[in-house]
Amino acid sequence: MNAGPEVRPAVGSEPVRRRSRGVLAVVLIVLGSLLVPVAVVAGWARSSLLDTDAFVARAAPLIDDVRVQNLVTDAVAEAIEARVTVGPLAGRALRAATADVVASDAFATAWRESLRVSHGQLVSALDGDPAATLAISRDGLGLQLGPLVERVKAGLVDRGYRFATLIPTVDKTVVLIRGDSLVSVQTVYRVVRFAGDWLGLVCLALLTAGVLASVRRTRAMGWTAVGLGFGATVVFVMLAVVRMVAPASVPVDLLSPDVVLLVIDTLTAGLGDAAFGVLALAFVAGVGVWSVRPALTA
Repeated sequence: MNAGPEVRPAVGSEPVRRRSRGVLAVVLIVLGSLLVPVAVVAGWARSSLLDTDAFVARAAPLIDDVRVQNLVTDAVAEAIEARVTVGPLAGRALRAATADVVASDAFATAWRESLRVSHGQLVSALDGDPAATLAISRDGLGLQLGPLVERVKAGLVDRGYRFATLIPTVDKTVVLIRGDSLVSVQTVYRVVRFAGDWLGLVCLALLTAGVLASVRRTRAMGWTAVGLGFGATVVFVMLAVVRMVAPASVPVDLLSPDVVLLVIDTLTAGLGDAAFGVLALAFVAGVGVWSVRPALTA
C-alpha cells in the first residue's frame, strides 16, 4: 500500500514564527513597562487619596506641625480682625489666644472631623455643604474659614475671652486650587477612580504574557525586571519634579514653600513606598534571572 505524500513544514516557517513571537513579546513587555508608573500612581491614589479613612489618617497630623498651626492661626485671626475692630494690644492678645486654641487637642479633633466631612464631600463631587472645610466654586477649590473660625470662637469663649461672642459669622474662602487647574484635577480624579483598581492587574498581565510569548523566556524575564525598575524610577523622578515645581507654583502669600513641601511629603509618602516596593521586586527578579541563567544555558 503506497504511503501518502510526506508533509514537510514550509521552508523558513519556523524562523518566521519565532520572529513573530519575539516581536509580540517585545511589544507586550514594553507596553507593560510603560504602564508600570501609571499603575503605581493610580493604585496608590485610589487607596490613599480617594479613601476617606486613609486620607484623614495621613493628612490629620499636619495640624500638629507648628508651621501649619501658624498658617491656620494667621488666616483665622486675619478673618476675625477684618470683622471686629480691635486695638494693637487686643490684636496681639487675640492672635496669642487663637494660637493656643489652634494648638489644642480639641482643635486637632475638630480638624480631623472637618477633614473627614470635607473629603467625603469632595469625593462625592462636593455638594456644597456650608459646614464643610472645603468648597468648590467657579474660582476653584478653596478652604472655608467659617467652620474653623467658629471652632476658634468657641475656644476663646471657653477661655474667658468674652469679646469673642461679638465675632460675626465669617464667610471667606481661600482658594487653594484655581478653577483652571481644578479641571485637570477632576480629570485625574475620574481616571484614578476608573483605573485605580484594575490597571495594576492589566500591567502584570501584559508583562506575564510577554514572557510567555517569548521564545527566550529567561531573557524576557530579565527585560521584564528592567521594565519594572524603569517604571519605579519614573515614579521617583515624578516625585522629585513635583517637589521642585510645586513650591514655585503656589503663591507665597497663600502657602509658604516649606509648608507646600510638608503637605506634599505627607500625602505622597505612601507613593514613595509603593515605588520602592516595585523597585525591590524588579531587583529580586533580576537577581533571580541572573542566578538561574548559567544553569539553563548549561
